[in-house]
Amino acid sequence: MSGFAQQAKNMSDGMLKTVMSGFKPAVLPVYTALANEFAVFDRWFAAVPASTQPNRFYVHSATSHGATSNVRKDLIHGFPQRTIFDSLDENDLSFGVYYQNIPATLFFKSLRKLKHVTRFHDYALKFKLHAKRGKLPNYVVIEQRYFDVKEFPANDDHPSHDVAIGQKFVKEVYEILRSSPQWKEMALLITYDEHGGFYDHVPTPVSGVPNPDGIIGPDPFYFRFDRLGVRVPTILVSPWIEKGTVIHEPTGPTPHSQFEHSSIPATVKKLFNLKSNFLTKRDAWAGTFENYFYFRDTPRDDCPGSYQFP
Repeated sequence: MSGFAQQAKNMSDGMLKTVMSGFKPAVLPVYTALANEFAVFDRWFAAVPASTQPNRFYVHSATSHGATSNVRKDLIHGFPQRTIFDSLDENDLSFGVYYQNIPATLFFKSLRKLKHVTRFHDYALKFKLHAKRGKLPNYVVIEQRYFDVKEFPANDDHPSHDVAIGQKFVKEVYEILRSSPQWKEMALLITYDEHGGFYDHVPTPVSGVPNPDGIIGPDPFYFRFDRLGVRVPTILVSPWIEKGTVIHEPTGPTPHSQFEHSSIPATVKKLFNLKSNFLTKRDAWAGTFENYFYFRDTPRDDCPGSYQFP
């Protein structure tokens, strides 16, 4: 990552110290425990070297439709691309979005259709209830609390939000899922949309990455969407995952394929054997991780039911 520290220093001396800092495992006890108990990816990259929403778009649609930043008017207008939710719906599979503030998934026009109104659920009111009753949909997206207010602090780990609140949130989600009658059929993927500006020593892939849909970014950079962003922490939790698994680079589908946010819709397509086409060239290219669920003949029965931390 040549020049990373110098660029931060050019912004301010204080910024240099900030971007080169990090958290010790003891400060992130939930992630430490889950990474040791299940699987951690050591080469999962943001889909694009850009900000929050463009990367979130790749999670759900394998493209940002040309977006390279969070432009309010564009987000309000909505984005037209197909999503993994459309593919699931076409294949008669259920999905649900459990939100805490405004659901960011509503930035997709297709999810604003009246027929999808029942797919959106208040996290505090419905998530634990649905899990307890074994009624969670086939595919679930859990959206964090993005806005930081005194009564309801943000739990999304965005700088400078308190990561202890984020740890509490992840712990809660895990324990709710672990106690669900659907647990033995579950997988939970925890990841970040982008790296938050912090340093990483692993270079970002800059070759062999396909433009998703032929769309070029706006001026003045006219970004071609042909490289990935910085690595982001990603953990895979499931009773079908062997303890202490470390997932490295994928073996395909191309020699240049990597794990990145488009790996999520690509893996969903494989897991559910969706008949719909890939969303873009990017999820057709991205590495998938469904094979890590097939190393066992039966689910584990030793997964912790809860975690106790100070």
